[in-house]
Amino acid sequence: MAESILIISSLIYFLIANKTIEWRTLQLLGMPFCVPQMYHTKPQRYEIFCILLLATTVISCSQVTKFPWWIGAIIISFIYIFPFSHGRKNAFRIYRYEMADTLQYEDDPEMREHLITESQKSNLQLLSDIKQKEHFAKLRGSY
Repeated sequence: MAESILIISSLIYFLIANKTIEWRTLQLLGMPFCVPQMYHTKPQRYEIFCILLLATTVISCSQVTKFPWWIGAIIISFIYIFPFSHGRKNAFRIYRYEMADTLQYEDDPEMREHLITESQKSNLQLLSDIKQKEHFAKLRGSY
């Protein structure tokens, strides 16, 4: 029973955490139109749900008897760490796609140059932009 709960809660956590991180990243990149309205208005609901799912996963891991505890710890480590990189990579891909798509319809040369620059930024440059925006959001108290 605990094994089933571990697998199901791990899978659900992974999927929801991945999307939550993707949506948060898109918001920080200035693309709220790529984020569902429910997340845009109440992101705390998703954060709390992820925390509850992770807690369920950890508790069920401690109750597992069919395999050693360290296998459960590896599973938890993987599902906790992997969504950060995967969700951000998806958000960066969507961001670049939207910048390139907007470029097709833009007539202003200055704006076209900005869109070209933004669509060609590397993951590290975009991550740096996000870290800077997160820092300022925390200072303002709006994060």
